[in-house]
Amino acid sequence: MRSGGKPGDFLYVTGQLGGSIRGKHLRFEPRLAEALWLADHFAINAMIDLSDGLGSDLPRLAKASSTGFEIDRERLPLSKGCSIEQAISDGEDYELLFAVPPEVVPTLEERWDKKFPTPVLTQIGRLTEPNRQELSASGFNQLTDSGYDHFPLTKNK
Repeated sequence: MRSGGKPGDFLYVTGQLGGSIRGKHLRFEPRLAEALWLADHFAINAMIDLSDGLGSDLPRLAKASSTGFEIDRERLPLSKGCSIEQAISDGEDYELLFAVPPEVVPTLEERWDKKFPTPVLTQIGRLTEPNRQELSASGFNQLTDSGYDHFPLTKNK
C-alpha cells in the first residue's frame, strides 16, 4: 500500500528514470518479480509504481502516508540521455518506488544485488515529517506539479 510510510524511512527506486519521450515506455519490463520478492523478504512500509513519474507519484505516496519527503536529485538513476528534470517529470517509467525502515537498508542492498543484478536499486531520499517536500541542490521545492497529469483541465477549479 502507499499509506504505510513513516518519517525516517528510506526511499528507493528500481531501474532508471526518464525516457518515455524516447519510447522507453514501449519496451518496459514490469517489476512484478521484484515487487513480490521485496514484499516477501522485507518490511516494505509503502510502495507505488512510477506510472505517472516521480514528480506525481512520490507526493501521492507521501500524502497517503501522511509524511513529507526529501530527495537528493543527484542520486536519481537517469535513463541514458535523460536530464534530472526528465527523470522527475516523465511518466511511464513503470519502476518501483518504495519506503523501508532504516534497519533493513544494509540487508536489503546486499540481498538485492545478489538476487537482481539488474535492475539497479538506488536509494534516493527519505520520508520526513509531514509538510516537507524538497529536492536537495535544486531550484524548486515542490514536485507535485511536475509529473504526468491525466486530467490537466480539472486542476485548481
